[in-house]
Amino acid sequence: MKTKRFLTVIFTTAIFIAFLFTACEKNEVTVSDEDIEIAEDEAYVDLVFEDIMNEIDAIEAGTLKSTDEVCPDVTVTVIDTIWTITVDYGEGCEQLIYNRFEMVVDTVVRKGKVIIERKGTYRNEGSYRTVTLDNYSVNGIQIEGTRTIENMGLDQNLHMWFKIELQNGKITTPDGIEITRNSYRERHWVAGEATPSIWDDEYKIWGTVDGMTAAGEDYSCTIIDSLHVKMACRFIVGGQVEVVVGEREPIILDYGDGDCDALAALTRDGQSKQILLRFRPRLRAARVIRHGN
Repeated sequence: MKTKRFLTVIFTTAIFIAFLFTACEKNEVTVSDEDIEIAEDEAYVDLVFEDIMNEIDAIEAGTLKSTDEVCPDVTVTVIDTIWTITVDYGEGCEQLIYNRFEMVVDTVVRKGKVIIERKGTYRNEGSYRTVTLDNYSVNGIQIEGTRTIENMGLDQNLHMWFKIELQNGKITTPDGIEITRNSYRERHWVAGEATPSIWDDEYKIWGTVDGMTAAGEDYSCTIIDSLHVKMACRFIVGGQVEVVVGEREPIILDYGDGDCDALAALTRDGQSKQILLRFRPRLRAARVIRHGN
């Protein structure tokens, strides 16, 4: 009898442990293919708006290059202390993308206008720029929004820093996918400030983002480890962003530790998957249809 009871206890305990293990396994939060798409979209949209910032820097530094010497058409008007710089790419302006070694790594076609209203010079505390986009697109991707940049002076490490806000940001891909975005950023100029070249410029960025994904879900992002941007690299080279979509568990988008590459990692509850950063949008209308949009 004792032997039977002992075996019964063991059998019951084994079933209970197996049940717990199965329950935990079923409830385990993993990184799904949809999570990867959302993270890739976030990284891509971040790159799109950072590209506009870099374009403005190149315009003001006089280092903008294109395949046509008369494209884009840049006009400047000054009223009192307000400068208005209109960069008109017309119906299509092909530009060369260079790396720091002056090698062409890509070409992009921009259309529409970028309008910069500026008060004060970029390096002066209190100066600001308001950037609006007029029917502006890059490689067929429509980009909207108003961005304000204010020079806040020196931070505690004596680096110049800028407050950057984006309102009503939206990108629309050639296949009709829309992603919206509002953001608040603090951009600290941590290297290259003392030289006229933009290629040695580096920034550390903090801030938050909220908007709507391509599938029509609300999302928010918080930079939990400062993003590292090098003007000599097309991609963000370091830092971490916490991404929350709807009521789901957060995922961490990790850009790495400083190497200039197109690799990043996505992590949730200890599970990681590598993703490839893109400079062009994915075509995934099927995913949006699946969500009923």
